[in-house]
Amino acid sequence: VPLPVEEFFVRWNQSRDDHIRTELIYRVYRQRQLKIDCLKRKKEFLAVLSEALTSGVEVTLFNTIILVASVLLDTNALTNQEFLAIQPAIPACKALSDARPEEDKQILLSRHTSGMTVLAKLDSLEDLFTWNQDHSNALKETKGLDNLLHYLEKDSNSWAQTQACQVLSMICESRLLGPELRERRVVFKLIELIDHDLLNIQRFSSEAIAMLLRDKETINLFEDEGYV
Repeated sequence: VPLPVEEFFVRWNQSRDDHIRTELIYRVYRQRQLKIDCLKRKKEFLAVLSEALTSGVEVTLFNTIILVASVLLDTNALTNQEFLAIQPAIPACKALSDARPEEDKQILLSRHTSGMTVLAKLDSLEDLFTWNQDHSNALKETKGLDNLLHYLEKDSNSWAQTQACQVLSMICESRLLGPELRERRVVFKLIELIDHDLLNIQRFSSEAIAMLLRDKETINLFEDEGYV
């Protein structure tokens, strides 16, 4: 049954239950007319998203909002400034966490790709967004870095590989996760991708390698493996 936009906002404002709010946001994701009507009241709707993302709510609500944000990005329904205003970066990092007991592989893939989509979009904003320690901590606390690196593997689909390479290039530029990246020998994973058939994967992996090679410790890894 379609949910009228007036009822969406009334129910949202009346409830503080994360499960109810998750269902409401998911209705926006699934129902085209509700999505259109919410965007007609964009300021009010963005306030809803921002409130949810910044109030420390249950992770399922975070992930559902990430799904909605991805759709809005894909359809250019948000400006860059509007997107940044809802503070999506840390929730997107948390969306890269391990599977929960109730999640099947398809739902997990959808959540991870939504998180990578948002982070890749943030990277494309260039001077408007900078990766910082809070983002790094969110990845470490949720094992998101290992899950991001999983999508560099050859058996991943090329779209996920591209997104993962772009996000990783942004992380490498920040120099904030250097020890973790060296421990996981990420530079060698990236070397395997520089001859990939897709130019974007070549570009992002090459950029990430160049960023990693600013550090002497990574150069030492190269020397140990006989690359220098």
